[in-house]
Amino acid sequence: MKILAIQNRMGIGDTIIFLPFIKAISKHYNTPVSILVKKTSKAEEFLHQTNYIDQIITLKRDNKNGHHNGLMGSINLIKELSKYSFDVVFIFNSSLRYNIISRIAGIKKIYQYPLFKKKNQNLINEAKNLIKKELSLNVKENPEIYIDENLINKFAPKVVEGVNKLKNWSENL
Repeated sequence: MKILAIQNRMGIGDTIIFLPFIKAISKHYNTPVSILVKKTSKAEEFLHQTNYIDQIITLKRDNKNGHHNGLMGSINLIKELSKYSFDVVFIFNSSLRYNIISRIAGIKKIYQYPLFKKKNQNLINEAKNLIKKELSLNVKENPEIYIDENLINKFAPKVVEGVNKLKNWSENL
C-alpha cells in the first residue's frame, strides 16, 4: 500500500506539528508514508532519516512562477503524483484543489479536513479529529525527529566547544 500525506503549510514548525499524525498513519497501515510538503518546510533536511517517512516530495508553489502554481501547475502535480500510484492520501487541510488533484491522480481513498470549513480551524485538533474519524486512533504523542547517532557523535564535540566559547565570552563581559 502506498500512502501520501499532504501538508502544504510553509514552515518547519508546521511540518513538525503533523509528525505524530503521519507516524500514526504509518503504524496503522504498517508502511512508511510519503509526504508532499513545501520546500520552505525544510523537510528534506531534517526528516530524511525518519523511518516512518518513505519519500519527501517537494511542492514547488512558493512564488508566482512555481512549477505547481495555477492550472498548469495543478496538471504538473497530477502527473507527478500519478507516477507514484498512491492508494491513500491524507490531506491536512480543507483544500478542494488537493482533493481534485488527488482524485485525478488516481488516488482511491482520500481523507481530509471538512471542505470549505477553513475558518477558525485549530491545526492540531483538526488533525486529531481526522485521524480519529478515519482510523479510529487517538494520537497523543509529541513530535519526534530522528537523527543518525553517527551524526550526533560527530557534531556533539563541536556543539560543546561552541557552548564553552559562548560561556567564556559572556563571563568576560
